[in-house]
Amino acid sequence: MFLSSLSLGAQRTMVLRTKKTENAERSIQRITLPHNSAFILGQETNRVWLHSIKADKRPESLKRADELAYGGERISLTFRCIGPF
Repeated sequence: MFLSSLSLGAQRTMVLRTKKTENAERSIQRITLPHNSAFILGQETNRVWLHSIKADKRPESLKRADELAYGGERISLTFRCIGPF
């Protein structure tokens, strides 16, 4: 499976973390998704990493202008090509 996502509106952060394995420590990466940005997750990356955009529960007074843009709203258009590994 691959995933392609177009992010429109307020900036958000995509969190990638490696899936659990027996002897490896989990890695975490954060990717900023500004307005009008694209994120593509290939099949091999999707096999090893989990992805999510968590709710930002910080008060608005702690958020940057790009996180509050467009009234703080965001739309994500996501396209997936799903198949077995």
